[in-house]
Amino acid sequence: MPENRKRLIRLASTLPVGSPERKAILKGLKVTAALGPVSLGEMMLSAANQVRLFNNLEGAYDRYLGVYEEVGMNLIRLGHTEEEEERAFLQGEIDAGLKYLRRRDKEIQKGAKALEGLTGAFDLVAKRFR
Repeated sequence: MPENRKRLIRLASTLPVGSPERKAILKGLKVTAALGPVSLGEMMLSAANQVRLFNNLEGAYDRYLGVYEEVGMNLIRLGHTEEEEERAFLQGEIDAGLKYLRRRDKEIQKGAKALEGLTGAFDLVAKRFR
């Protein structure tokens, strides 16, 4: 146990139980312990699992963006097309693309959350070892 930690524990034991000072010291000790090597290691393993999840979703992202672009191009074509048969075809393609995008929305959100978690874990680990 590092010497500073021992001193803080001794100091806290001399303060009245329930005092704001004692609570503050004990809370600080808990936070420091929570960022120890074991919890940092667990955090890094969790981050690695999130990266795996993101890699699994990467193909879904590529497909999602491709359909998104296709819908955009079809909207532009629709704006420049006057032929009814072509307009009906484009509207069908647009509807199908939007339906696909709506179904994949949860997958995309899941991937975004995985990235947020990965970034947060990396920041905590990096701060601990700077």
